[in-house]
Amino acid sequence: MVINSRVKMPLNFAILLLSLCLFSLSCGRQSDDVSAATTVESDGYTILTQSKLPSMTLKWKIVDDTSIDIEVTGPTTGWVGVGFAPTTTEKMNGANLIIGYVSNGEVTISDRFGTGPTSQTEDTHANISQKSGSETASTTTISFRLPLDSSDAQDFTFVQGQKIDVLMAYGTGDAIQAHSQRARIDDVMIWD
Repeated sequence: MVINSRVKMPLNFAILLLSLCLFSLSCGRQSDDVSAATTVESDGYTILTQSKLPSMTLKWKIVDDTSIDIEVTGPTTGWVGVGFAPTTTEKMNGANLIIGYVSNGEVTISDRFGTGPTSQTEDTHANISQKSGSETASTTTISFRLPLDSSDAQDFTFVQGQKIDVLMAYGTGDAIQAHSQRARIDDVMIWD
């Protein structure tokens, strides 16, 4: 078979382009292509807003350089969750995940760990304190405190000046199963 040189160049370029696309898909980090912004409020809390889940918010404040207070609100009466992961991980793998819900006025918040790109398990040591939450007819909010460094291998260590990836998700019910909506926000500065 003879290939015309005019066809050969575009064909080689197409093969190269396809190879690069396949390689980038196989690499670890899967960006959701989410635009995000942070704003600092007068009470010292930083608010993260992002384009994929605009009605879901994350607020945080560093406390005495030892802890971080976090508040997550989602447009659901089911569970809401947030995860913190190194920028080198794939999806949920290696992420410290905090998931919670409010049922009949009772708040349940659990410390979890990403065991694979799409799987997680409960952390063997829950390092969450000051748990609280509320639910309205259309939203769930959970609040909690985490140590910046718990020395727990299944928890994320927050390092000043380090950018991290933030995972946000929510489900339609209180049973912590597959998420209805999710977003991964790359390169977020939590503690500068």
